[in-house]
Amino acid sequence: MAGFVTSSADRNHNYYKVADASGCGQLVGIEDGIFRIVSCPMEGKGVRNEPRERHSVFDHTNITECIQNGRYVNGTRVTYACNQYFKMRGPNSRTCKPDGQWTGKSPDCEPQCGKIATQTSLSAGGNPALIGEWPWQAAIYDTEKRDIICGGALIHRKWVITAAHCVTFEGSPKVRSRDSFLVYLGKHYRVNSQDDEFVQKKKIYRIITHEDFSMLNFDSDIALLKLTEPATLSRRVQLLCFPANSDIFERNPSNRLRGWVASWGADSSNMLPNVLMKVELPLISNSHCRRDTAHFTGDPTAANSLTSNVFCAGHDRDTPLQAYQSVCPGDSGSPLVLLSGPSGDSHWTIEGIVSHFFSKEECSMRRPGQYGIFTKVNRHKNTTTSAWFDWIVKSPLNDSFTRRVSRQRKIFRLEDLTSLSPDGEPRGNRSNVLQKVRVSIWETSKCNKKILQHDILRRPYPNGATTRIICASDKDKDSCQGDSGGPLMIGRGSCQHYVLGTVASGVGCATQEFPGFYTRIPAYLDWIEGIVWKDDP
Repeated sequence: MAGFVTSSADRNHNYYKVADASGCGQLVGIEDGIFRIVSCPMEGKGVRNEPRERHSVFDHTNITECIQNGRYVNGTRVTYACNQYFKMRGPNSRTCKPDGQWTGKSPDCEPQCGKIATQTSLSAGGNPALIGEWPWQAAIYDTEKRDIICGGALIHRKWVITAAHCVTFEGSPKVRSRDSFLVYLGKHYRVNSQDDEFVQKKKIYRIITHEDFSMLNFDSDIALLKLTEPATLSRRVQLLCFPANSDIFERNPSNRLRGWVASWGADSSNMLPNVLMKVELPLISNSHCRRDTAHFTGDPTAANSLTSNVFCAGHDRDTPLQAYQSVCPGDSGSPLVLLSGPSGDSHWTIEGIVSHFFSKEECSMRRPGQYGIFTKVNRHKNTTTSAWFDWIVKSPLNDSFTRRVSRQRKIFRLEDLTSLSPDGEPRGNRSNVLQKVRVSIWETSKCNKKILQHDILRRPYPNGATTRIICASDKDKDSCQGDSGGPLMIGRGSCQHYVLGTVASGVGCATQEFPGFYTRIPAYLDWIEGIVWKDDP
């Protein structure tokens, strides 16, 4: 575009205004590939050469009317469109109002999952995959062995899922150092020297294995790898969708399921391929798997270790030998995926993770009826989500923005506030699962009056309701014993929440006379930021 560009920057963002010679064009803001909208000035207030406020994330903005040198006037309309590989959540346009505000809310562009840009050939298995055919496939590279040892799947821009035994010491549940591994995304060739510019190499920030992982029977053989930096989505690098909460066999009672596995593991000749391979496998119920395993081993108890956390996949005993295919050593951690959803809106989901085998024979010696064992992802979905919830915020598309959201200072009116906090049982019973309760924030004057009226409250708060505490409660709802330290959160109708306070103290539990007392987080922001973000630029 011919014309001029002006820019401004501070520690939180960069924004750019782009216009052609006539003054018409686009208003965009960009940081790490993410565009942002800016607010419009009051009508009649003159020309503004730079935007004055940041709003939510989006990926592209087209100004549909002529805007002279950044002048936004009543009726100016802005429309949004997400970049490829993202989908929009929220309305796709906003209009500048007479009061200088935009109508509605800024939409979010969320990464799509389970979509393939490359035409997939599903006519044959046990063959080389096409480049980019399985764009969520991750290669777990051992820096000591200098080779790919396992597969994995990209399920979030900063998270890869794999098998727990891939990242632990042999015969032990102890996790190896994060520096022992690298993660490759968008990779096709085994040998790194053949990688092109579309391959992304990532270091690992943290490794989390499931707390119930057992080396005895490989139960809960699942792990999460947090990357040090987010993946860049492209035709070759995409996210894989999570499955539904229900059991895969319950969702498909016909029991004629077939899934796909891609990996760099050994083939049926025990040779390591130089390219990513794919294989299609029937899913086998655990009862069927136990029966065939007992037949091959001669031990009716051989498959007793099969729990509801796993399933089997492979060809049964009725399959001709020449048609037999299986997962093999080196395939561990790779996802087993199924195409889900209605025609025209289908997507790929991860149903299992290659875990282990009952047969100790080499791949070339196995026969139909000898199955691979897969960790059921849906059985660990809630636990897995809890593990990464501390780091993942759904809407933002990069971690630096997520960090700033978490430390953002925001002003709320008291009448706007409803909140969620942990909830203990009023009668002293302890909950086995995380609880939540909605409470109302008291006005400071009401809280102060309540404190000064009662000796029991004046003792801990002799100065009344100071700027360092918050009072909150509701009828029969309160924070209780065991909730101390739990966050008092403010939600604004989206996935973003702000922490306003932490549970501090109270009188009794869920009494109508007394509120619960919370430490007011905004009063301590300077102290918090001076510790947590002291090294930030």
